Amino acid sequence: MAKYFFKKIVSKKIFVKSSSLADETFVRDLRNNKKLRKINFLKKKVSEKEHHGWFTGLLEKNYSYTIFLGGTKVGHIRFERTKPGIFLIGLAFLPKYSGQGIGPVALKKAFVELRKKEPCAEIIAEVRISNLPAQKFFLKVGFKPDYFVYKIKI
Repeated sequence: MAKYFFKKIVSKKIFVKSSSLADETFVRDLRNNKKLRKINFLKKKVSEKEHHGWFTGLLEKNYSYTIFLGGTKVGHIRFERTKPGIFLIGLAFLPKYSGQGIGPVALKKAFVELRKKEPCAEIIAEVRISNLPAQKFFLKVGFKPDYFVYKIKI
């Protein structure tokens, strides 16, 4: 019954909107969220100035979507071009909305929007080995493991 309720009622309230400068503070707060920094690649807080430079570049050259549940901003998806037709995905949710099934619905909707502009895009997700929830999420929504990266500090 709960899954039915979510799929039929709540998923209709999930939508994505192309991000704009009006979303800059929300996205910066996501990037600087203490819980999210523990599992993401970026470990340090970003300054307003740093974030502004990154975010305006993201809006100019890439694709960025703010995720809403009803009228509430709950997350952000970005597709950063690495090569023609190849994009690195970044996905973040406010911690209180993680694990509630919003991600797969929002991602599907973001793919629909991206496909309109980049019909043959390849999406790559880079995930820390320690970030098991993200690994499970990307597998669940159809991503396939492709390679491993090994590092050493000398």
